[in-house]
Amino acid sequence: MRFGPSAAACLLIASLAGCQQPGPPPSATMPPLLTTVFDGAYRATVTVTKTGSGADPTWCQTQPPASINIAGDRFSLALPHPNVPGNPTPTFAVAVAPDGSFQTQSVDGTASFAGHISGGHLQGVVNMAGCQYGVAADRR
Repeated sequence: MRFGPSAAACLLIASLAGCQQPGPPPSATMPPLLTTVFDGAYRATVTVTKTGSGADPTWCQTQPPASINIAGDRFSLALPHPNVPGNPTPTFAVAVAPDGSFQTQSVDGTASFAGHISGGHLQGVVNMAGCQYGVAADRR
């Protein structure tokens, strides 16, 4: 019996398909996805927690943000210092890890910011020359 090229191709494909082992049956339950999202608007407070010895305490005064907005588990924080000549403003670009922790340096490298978010509450510490700040925020 002779087969044309298309019939032979069909037989070859059919025979190869028959050689495959069936996969496991689909599971009735899928494991939960482990995703953590901290997105939202947080009402924020920033307090001076420590002033370096010999530092002018008024230089640590800052204008804290009224809120911190987290989107895609990222947010930014700027702490202007209006009483310091030149009004330096350390700015932080923060990425929140899946466990809620974060740790970063300011864009200019003069300060650090580390903390954690849990249950809609953000708690962190900013360290810079002569001043330390506590940052607290609650999701609205």
